[in-house]
Amino acid sequence: MMPNADAAHIILNLLREMGNGVSSGPTLIGAAAPIRIASRSVGVRGLLNLTALAAVDAAASKT
Repeated sequence: MMPNADAAHIILNLLREMGNGVSSGPTLIGAAAPIRIASRSVGVRGLLNLTALAAVDAAASKT
């Protein structure tokens, strides 16, 4: 949890640079199921990552 969107964005960029990782999100939690949010600037790789995470969540919830 971050105090505002600016702080969250700064931390996201910091973690992405330090870890050489790929971000996949944001994810809205607290509903009946996690909701993956794709921004308008997401690329093909990001959409594939979001789809893969949603598929894993769906498979895990069926068992």
